[in-house]
Amino acid sequence: MSLALDITVFDSAKIVIKGTYKLFSYDIQMDALSNATSSFTIDKNTNIMTGDYVAVRPNNSTHLMYYGQIITVDVDDSSNLMTLSANYIWNLLNGDIIVGSKSGDSYESHILKLTNNYINSNAGTNLLNKGLTNSTNTAFQVTSSDGISTSNFIDYLIRGFKLHNTVFEVTGIGQDISNGVPFYYPKIDFHQVKDTWNFKNDVYDFNNWVVSDSRNLRNYNNELWIVDQAGTNMVLISQ
Repeated sequence: MSLALDITVFDSAKIVIKGTYKLFSYDIQMDALSNATSSFTIDKNTNIMTGDYVAVRPNNSTHLMYYGQIITVDVDDSSNLMTLSANYIWNLLNGDIIVGSKSGDSYESHILKLTNNYINSNAGTNLLNKGLTNSTNTAFQVTSSDGISTSNFIDYLIRGFKLHNTVFEVTGIGQDISNGVPFYYPKIDFHQVKDTWNFKNDVYDFNNWVVSDSRNLRNYNNELWIVDQAGTNMVLISQ
């Protein structure tokens, strides 16, 4: 049985709440590598349109599962339902940035600075300018063989996930007041995920990973070890 979820829709311009609705069906995509769109089906509502922002939570819970921006609205008049397709909110950063060789003690604060620079030069990203934080600090070194060059920002974030296991995560909804009217914005934190998972006696599918024997190249922040039952041999899968 599917988890019962609610979706809150925010106006794209004023970021005020348009309403909270029951989800009849959903397909939430949170894979940072594929960056696929998510879809949500609700009762037909002519007040909802492309560009609006959406936050998804379980019923009667404050836990935020998803925050994105609507890219298509498909209305089925025969069922009186509408399906919303949405991109995860980091797609507001889907543009080019200037990159070069750099190192430091905090990859997360490096990303935070790049994000603020991007917001200042792209008016459509204003939603992100209030709730940005970083809660961990990971030493890093970025090398660019071409010197100063351009990179797609999302590709750069994915590279950070692969190398440092750092993620861009919406942790909650913030509130402020403008001209006496409350508006709402996503709280976003950059941090390194340090979870360790142990898999045993099960089958798991891992997509887009390269398998190699890397006994001399260990201690990446994002890696998966496969250990035989005797625990004497292993291979390293690097993302």
